[in-house]
Amino acid sequence: MPKLFSAAANVTGQIQSRAVTPNTFGGGAGLQEAGKQITSFADLMQKRIETDEISEVNKELSQKRVEWTQNLYDSAENMESGGAGFTENIVKNFEDFSFENPYKTQAAQRAWSEGLASMRSDLTVRSIGIESEARGKKAVADYSTTSQNNQSVVTQDPTQLDSVLKAQLAYIETLPLSAANKTNFTESAGTDLAEAAVRGMIRSNPDLAKQNLKDGVFSKFFDSDETKSLIGEANTAESAIRIQAERDKKTAEDSQVVAQKAAKRKWLLAVNSDNPPRLEEILDDPDVKNEDVVFFMNYFDRVNKVGAPTTLPGLVGRINERISLEPGDPNRIEDTDSIWAEV
Repeated sequence: MPKLFSAAANVTGQIQSRAVTPNTFGGGAGLQEAGKQITSFADLMQKRIETDEISEVNKELSQKRVEWTQNLYDSAENMESGGAGFTENIVKNFEDFSFENPYKTQAAQRAWSEGLASMRSDLTVRSIGIESEARGKKAVADYSTTSQNNQSVVTQDPTQLDSVLKAQLAYIETLPLSAANKTNFTESAGTDLAEAAVRGMIRSNPDLAKQNLKDGVFSKFFDSDETKSLIGEANTAESAIRIQAERDKKTAEDSQVVAQKAAKRKWLLAVNSDNPPRLEEILDDPDVKNEDVVFFMNYFDRVNKVGAPTTLPGLVGRINERISLEPGDPNRIEDTDSIWAEV
């Protein structure tokens, strides 16, 4: 076959070749850009992980906040009167609870820790507020009980007013109240106790209460209208006492009349029985009054004259004589005790 190409074996010369450089496949700028893109992609993926975790952190923190807020108010409903130890228990329970930090990115871990710290701070502040409110309510309730007890004391014994008031004013200074509220409590304490003392006096001695009010003994506690009103109560009490005394007297008199009639009927039946009593037995009955004594003595006097003696000789005559003496005569018999002394 024919040779299409041949060369002499002794061909001499230099073969030219190009070295591979960064620019051979698109240049150095292309590789650098590719590296940047790889780094940006890694950053993007890391950013996505952080975003997802922070979203999860916020969701979990919101749920925990709901749970612990509910726990806070459930605990408030069941706490002891005055809220003693309430805040300490809430904080301790929160700190004892195991809060895992399962997040991988630093941003999410930091967000989780900061969220828990914020939640703890909010729960602590609100717990302090709830406990303070409970302490204030208990203090006011205890003071109210003390005030009522003190009013009861001075109502029964008004002479204790000064010492009881002094103790109550000292107590007010220890209450967890504002200065304005302490002033109001102080003013009302004096008025309430003084009013209780006056009403105690009105109950036992309305005339003395009225005199003290008029003499200004309670002027530092009451204004003129209040003083006038209490004097009116004292006058009403005096009238009530007088009316009640009259009623009691009438009731006693009515009871005496009933008892006297019953005694007279009893002894009339007795003296007409087969075994009549002696006069001394009748005179010994406290329900037998003077007019009935005369009746029974006259009855026994007639029996002595017509039948067997039933009393001491001359007794009826002596008693009749002394009953008939003029009022004021020291020898006049006024009651059955005097009659019994003759027997």
